[in-house]
Amino acid sequence: MKASTALTVAALVQLASPLLFAQGPLAPPGPPAPNMKTLQQIEPRTDLATVAGDAAAMHVITAPGSYFLSGNLGVTKTNGIAIRAGGVTLDLGGFTISRSGGGSATGTAIVIDGTGQTNIAIGNGHITGGVVYDAGAVGDQFTGGGFANGITEAATPDPFNVRVSHVHVSGCDADGINLSVGS
Repeated sequence: MKASTALTVAALVQLASPLLFAQGPLAPPGPPAPNMKTLQQIEPRTDLATVAGDAAAMHVITAPGSYFLSGNLGVTKTNGIAIRAGGVTLDLGGFTISRSGGGSATGTAIVIDGTGQTNIAIGNGHITGGVVYDAGAVGDQFTGGGFANGITEAATPDPFNVRVSHVHVSGCDADGINLSVGS
């Protein structure tokens, strides 16, 4: 009787096994769908190369948002970048804003001007002018073309809560970085 019971159980297991272990179809219903957000969805950013300038500046930022440089910027106008809005983050992306040549240093690489700018962050890049110290020069011993200022403000009232970090400034005639007391 034992052999007959074992044989019956074995036969039942063999017949029922496809039903006991059925998992459904193995073929996927389609390709996997994306499950993450893009960087543009998380933090919309604007390439500064797409931002127009005016007679005095290569690029003029007039709206809050996050902006970035996508390459080195050789300045041919008085100013490189004019920030005329609050709530602006400017990532230089490790690139350089430069001006060289010419007779004297003029203008500013990044100027914050206009009215009531607050909460501005500028970071991660270089500002390079062509001004050098000449010990043998008579009068002004800083000579060469480039920027008068690296980063400065010309806003009324003074901008408030401006942060500049990881920016290397060299070769300017007057100020490297000069912001108001509220910054």
